[in-house]
Amino acid sequence: MGAVLCSWWEAGPEGKLAAVCVLPCLLAYVTLGGRLAWVDATSHRLPRKLTLPLYPIGVFSLGAAAVTASEPRRVITALAGAILAWGVFVISRWLGGGALGRGDVVLAPILGWACGFLSVLHAVAWVAFSFIAAGLWAVALLVAGRMRRDAYLPLGPWMFLAAGAVWCIGSS
Repeated sequence: MGAVLCSWWEAGPEGKLAAVCVLPCLLAYVTLGGRLAWVDATSHRLPRKLTLPLYPIGVFSLGAAAVTASEPRRVITALAGAILAWGVFVISRWLGGGALGRGDVVLAPILGWACGFLSVLHAVAWVAFSFIAAGLWAVALLVAGRMRRDAYLPLGPWMFLAAGAVWCIGSS
């Protein structure tokens, strides 16, 4: 995302405005995302009262940034990322017999939107990294004897970690 913001910033007044439009999204994802990750890590819940505000903030701020920067394709790729994330998480919940929580399914589309804003490939990478990072953590806990095989692992913190990594590392 840094490369995108820098290129917009150098593009003139419209680019600077587009870069500023991203700030509410970043602020919301850091504050609400941090709170959601903490709540999920400690109570295995992703409350909708914290998750749902991410939707209008993310959609409007990233949508305004794309339109202001004259890059409407970003809205299309963000929408594709949201649909892809929702589909993968719904199928995972269904195949996992409910091991994946409803809160994870509610959170997935807006994080898919944010990562898809860079490209659909970024959204795919986010989904994969979310599950891989959580899986590696689960293996580490199992090996250390700190978790049983039938225990549930909160996925929300890993979803936010993966989204942050995609946004920090990824460029388009």
